Amino acid sequence: MKRIRSSSFVKNKKQFLIRSIRSTRFLSLLVVIAPANALAQIPQAEYAARRAALAKIIGNGIVVAFGSNEPQEDYIAFNQNSPFSYLTGFNEPGAGLVFQVRNGEIAGRPKLFARSSNPEREVWTGARLGLPGIERTLGLEGRESATLLRVLDSLLTVDSTTILNIVGDFALGRQAQTETDQRIAALTKRHPRVVARNLTAAVAELRRIKSAAELDLIRKAVAITVDAQREAMRFIEPGQNEFEVQALIEYTFRRNG
Repeated sequence: MKRIRSSSFVKNKKQFLIRSIRSTRFLSLLVVIAPANALAQIPQAEYAARRAALAKIIGNGIVVAFGSNEPQEDYIAFNQNSPFSYLTGFNEPGAGLVFQVRNGEIAGRPKLFARSSNPEREVWTGARLGLPGIERTLGLEGRESATLLRVLDSLLTVDSTTILNIVGDFALGRQAQTETDQRIAALTKRHPRVVARNLTAAVAELRRIKSAAELDLIRKAVAITVDAQREAMRFIEPGQNEFEVQALIEYTFRRNG
């Protein structure tokens, strides 16, 4: 018996096959066309210069910068907050930076507090530098993140009249206190003569002036964004789903860095 297919079924199948071929050809082309040069990176000397510039602004005191915490939901990607990233270039959760300033210059080696390497956990979270890696890669003194408040308490015991400069989500006197507010409140309660002030605005002021490496990264990010939008415009046609276009745009972002 001869099977009879409706014209609408044949038409829809033909459109599906054409779209599939177009998608396959396009993705194959993306795999072949890779960027010639890797994205420029910010050198460690530049991060050191940023910390030195901040030290000149404050003159004397202790600087503590708080990194972002890891999201509670494992499906949410971690993103470091901009001020901490600007001063350290360190992209791991639960981190902190501490350094002392005397007469506009950094005294001693800045300390970067981070979690120790845990190979079992890093199967899910990704590889971490670990404390030895921090010293080797960043040139900072690596400390366990759990010791951050103890180190600050020790420094404030030695100099109980210093100014504690905080880079993070800190404000005096607000009712709904952040984790940073609570940490600083505990320290100033133990050391009542210490003056705590928010230094985040000063970091934002420094960030207004972009270095050559930063400008290069911005240009590359803009170029990748334009590429993704162009590919989406070429790919879009009637009958497609939004998630298909989103997947293509995000693929282009990740493929090009």
